Amino acid sequence: MAKTWTHASFPLTVCLLTFPLLADPALAFWTDLTAEQIKQAIEYGRTHKEYDDEKFLKEWTVILQGSGESVVVYTKYNLLALAARGAAKDSRELRPEEIDAILSKAEGRLAFRASLYGSMADFAQSFHAVLLYDEHIIQPIYKENPLAEPYGWRPMAPPVFRALCSYEFPLKDINPNAAVTLLLINPRGGERQVNFDLSKMR
Repeated sequence: MAKTWTHASFPLTVCLLTFPLLADPALAFWTDLTAEQIKQAIEYGRTHKEYDDEKFLKEWTVILQGSGESVVVYTKYNLLALAARGAAKDSRELRPEEIDAILSKAEGRLAFRASLYGSMADFAQSFHAVLLYDEHIIQPIYKENPLAEPYGWRPMAPPVFRALCSYEFPLKDINPNAAVTLLLINPRGGERQVNFDLSKMR
């Protein structure tokens, strides 16, 4: 059972961001895609097949001010769009069984990928993430904190490493029109807190 969250539970100094991912109120978090929404996601992937990941996922990405770090939230819509983009690059259509597999794998999950920077290859391996929702703390059902890779290079500057950390949470008891907060916890300090308004996502 999720614990009740109070400010005393996390006496942290954090960078608090509230970024609606999409401004159009007609777009809402789609937990179950209709046939028309599946068609829209596939078309989005096809028509944006030349975009790199950063540009392709811009509307689902929050940038942490001052650090260049970012968090992407993954939904059935953009996962299907990503697969459609890959198929379009191979000059083919997604097969029905591929569509079913993508939607099935994403069922009941809310997934995030955090792009984080540090000074050592293992800086993010002790990170943990929780989702704050309606005064509850939701623990991840999956997490991956890989070794960071060297990122960029500047002469006479200390090395910089980037880690792509993944976290998935159960969606079962979350209102698809609610606000949630992803809290990235670094035991060494420097926690990150990012707010998402699910009602403005697709």
